[in-house]
Amino acid sequence: MAQKKFRKEFIGDLLATAFEGGINYWCSGVKIKNDDWFGAEFASDVVANGGVVELVDAEEPGKTYELDFAMICDGVRQTIAEIDGEITYHNDGCEVEDYDADFADAAVQYAVFGEVIYG
Repeated sequence: MAQKKFRKEFIGDLLATAFEGGINYWCSGVKIKNDDWFGAEFASDVVANGGVVELVDAEEPGKTYELDFAMICDGVRQTIAEIDGEITYHNDGCEVEDYDADFADAAVQYAVFGEVIYG
């Protein structure tokens, strides 16, 4: 089976959901790596535009986890496989319809840790 290609707009929206409430209980902040915003206005769009963000651990503020586009796409794929999610296909890629903060949180955790370890 071919690997699903996700729309960059979907990834930006999913990360906005994660950053604005989905991951806040284990992540205390998001930093833009090397202060390179890749032309984005919001941190959630930095990853969608090809940049890297660092997620700050809430329990160990000096500890960060990097997140890039390929990682979050893998995290979404794993979340779909483990938790479920209905995929909608478009000419320029696919997206998950009707996801929530829990789905976004799981996708980021799968991307960063390879499994859901919080929640």
